Amino acid sequence: MSQQPPPRRPRRPRPAGGALLSLLVATALIGPACTGGGDSPPAETSSSPQVLPAELLAATWPVRMAEDAARAPFEAHAGWAQLFQRDHGQALAAFAADPGDGRGLARVHAELAAFYRQAALVGARSARNTWGEARAAEDPAEVDYLVGVAAAFEGEAEVARTAWTALGAQGPAPLQAAAAGWRAWSDGGGAWPPDAALTAIPGAPGAVQPGTAPEAGVMPHFALVERAGEGGTLGLGDPTALYLLSRWHEAAARQAAPADAALVDLVLAPWLLPVEVPGAARPTPPTPVSDAWLFGGFALTAEDLVFLAQARAEGVAAVQQHQASSPLAAAVAPAIVDGQVVPDLLLDQSAWLGQQLVDAMVARAGTEAPFHQPFARMGTVGVLRAGMIVADANGQFRDAGVLRINALDRSVEAAADPVFLVSVAAWDAMNRNALRAQELVHGLVRRYPPIEVARASLDAMHIRTSRNAAPAAPVH
Repeated sequence: MSQQPPPRRPRRPRPAGGALLSLLVATALIGPACTGGGDSPPAETSSSPQVLPAELLAATWPVRMAEDAARAPFEAHAGWAQLFQRDHGQALAAFAADPGDGRGLARVHAELAAFYRQAALVGARSARNTWGEARAAEDPAEVDYLVGVAAAFEGEAEVARTAWTALGAQGPAPLQAAAAGWRAWSDGGGAWPPDAALTAIPGAPGAVQPGTAPEAGVMPHFALVERAGEGGTLGLGDPTALYLLSRWHEAAARQAAPADAALVDLVLAPWLLPVEVPGAARPTPPTPVSDAWLFGGFALTAEDLVFLAQARAEGVAAVQQHQASSPLAAAVAPAIVDGQVVPDLLLDQSAWLGQQLVDAMVARAGTEAPFHQPFARMGTVGVLRAGMIVADANGQFRDAGVLRINALDRSVEAAADPVFLVSVAAWDAMNRNALRAQELVHGLVRRYPPIEVARASLDAMHIRTSRNAAPAAPVH
């Protein structure tokens, strides 16, 4: 399949004030024009199937938050308004100034941890495709270091060890120090996480301080000299720095809300590096779960968080186990036929659920409100993302791709989650689809400057794939 140009993404207007309700009104007024009808149910609403039974529907945060009293605590704090608009930097500042019980601050740090895990994959996969799979005579020998890091993130320990062994004693001092740390981790048995061995990584963050946001060092981390041609200099970043930044935010989240450490694990679980998934914890969240971990998110209940964590590793088995208690699992279940996720069926399920949420919110509130559509869109996109996670775990590469791109198309306005957007860039980088990955990263770098570390390798992959034969393209 030929490579397609990246889709045009609508620009999101910036809110003038901090009140959540006015943000919701603005989002509701703009949202339908941007979606192009993508959230519309596939049939007349009067005959649309009811995706969720009444008790699961009533438990979802959008339906509960249709009542003014339930929504009031979130409308009263500027941090929630910014988090709903997916501006983690402004949300972090607001929660740092007024942390309350710490859960809002912990939520922001947990989502930033997820974001930088996926950003690390963007840089690592781009580097591996450029200097591992498409190596050229002029490439510096030191790029073996980055190939090894990429393999380590994917859980390919022997490939990583081979790459670092091939590196030998070559390269500038910062690269050699970083390689020594990774070698020490590998030689010590390779138990994850490797953090303690990686203290010499360029751009590694310092002591954890909740409410702050460290950078990832001065770019480029490494300046490598090409071996042929004009002997130009190649400036690159180390994706390890982004992984360590993710771990820093993870630790900050735990410090901000120590009683909710299990919820930090659950928020992060769908976005872990591949190497982390087999041994990932399956924690039981505290009871009850604060709405601070749900409001404005793509998990509709606490049970959805548990389901998504399990689905990343177990796929369809997680759907079967959780469909009676998790709204997302219940929505995905009818789209599984003969043990496989069927994208067309799930697209219908997601649209019908969106309409069901709107109807339930109207019934709960007694009237229509501008925020009903934005709230329902979280459910629509959340079902597609859940199905994508299940299909990925199930080995359905193409079907997961179809769901991923459909979720991307619907990720507009308040549903434009940076964590998901950068995860699509990581998927594209894996598949050498540099164009869309570059567009996504370019749209994120202003608000998340450390992702510049990943963009250096991504740009190099774009040059390499443009020069070489047509790359394999993912599903569009």
